[in-house]
Amino acid sequence: MRTLTLTAVLAALLVACGDKDDDSGAADGSDGTADASNGESLYASNCVACHGSGGLGFEETGVSGATNLQVYAPSASESTIVSVILSGQGSMPPISVTQDEAEDIAAYVKAQFGS
Repeated sequence: MRTLTLTAVLAALLVACGDKDDDSGAADGSDGTADASNGESLYASNCVACHGSGGLGFEETGVSGATNLQVYAPSASESTIVSVILSGQGSMPPISVTQDEAEDIAAYVKAQFGS
């Protein structure tokens, strides 16, 4: 009886946690669900100093080389934005955030400045 109960509990945990080997997440270990509201706070703490709260970059902050996200974001894919966040590009250094956090920031940037 004890083995049956333990098996039932383990089965319930597996169902609740989902199959970690499925293809629903990205190959890079992210869970595939970006959270733009979390991205907003991450943007505020990691990006505002150069890109500004309005996303205007140099025009808003005076930081040389800071990209105007209102111009860049509409044509950039979220995956490209994630890549720039994690690897840097031009005068922008890589930002020290996780893959999931970069995806959250990218979702916020697209939602806020992408249209």
